Amino acid sequence: MTAFIKTSLGILAYSYLTSPHAPSSLMLYIPRRHRRKLLLPPGLLALAFLLLLGCGVIAPIVKERTKAILQMTTPVLPPADEYERKYWVSTQELVNMRRWINFEITGNSLLDWFNWQQAQHNILNLHNSSDSISGTRIYFRQSAKYEYMIRALSYLNEIGVRKYVLDMRTPVTTLYALEVPQRGVLFTCGTDTGEVFDLTTHFKEAFDKLMLKYNLQLADLSSWFIAGLALVIMSIRKLAASAFS
Repeated sequence: MTAFIKTSLGILAYSYLTSPHAPSSLMLYIPRRHRRKLLLPPGLLALAFLLLLGCGVIAPIVKERTKAILQMTTPVLPPADEYERKYWVSTQELVNMRRWINFEITGNSLLDWFNWQQAQHNILNLHNSSDSISGTRIYFRQSAKYEYMIRALSYLNEIGVRKYVLDMRTPVTTLYALEVPQRGVLFTCGTDTGEVFDLTTHFKEAFDKLMLKYNLQLADLSSWFIAGLALVIMSIRKLAASAFS
């Protein structure tokens, strides 16, 4: 009897509390009928992950630079005549030609980057100075990346170094950069030889030096030739003054 009364009172209390007429502060909800709003719609997280995955795949493709070709002119080896012989230098001659400042590209990313920055700085300093004793020598070891050799050749072409040797006859490919900027005017006389005259000296002295070398006398030349030669000399002098000023 007591259990029946307790059950009846519990049913009445539950009915009262869940009825629409019950006070709002006493409203109770059946747990199985409670619905919570989702923070993210279904599938949105999967779409976001797919977008992130696509960005990770596309990023390396965007970073690729446009490929280009570096044009180089090299003499035929071995030389066929005396004219080509002056472009041919043996490995031992290269070693003894200058006092070389050495750099190495070994394949280590961090060390290669640091050595290449130092080599660039050294090449530029020697190119802009009057040092004819020192030179830059870069060794490309077996594990070195090919891009550094292309960078070196491109940099020499960019700053205007015209005298360098890429020696691939030795086990270690070596680049020799030895040009000193030309501090004068190149005078040619229709042959394969020429004279470089320093602009700091008087131009008449340089012209007399040229005449003595080729055993020329002004008396043996016609007046028209002398007049034309004078015009050429004046033009060269103006061009040289504007170029080296």
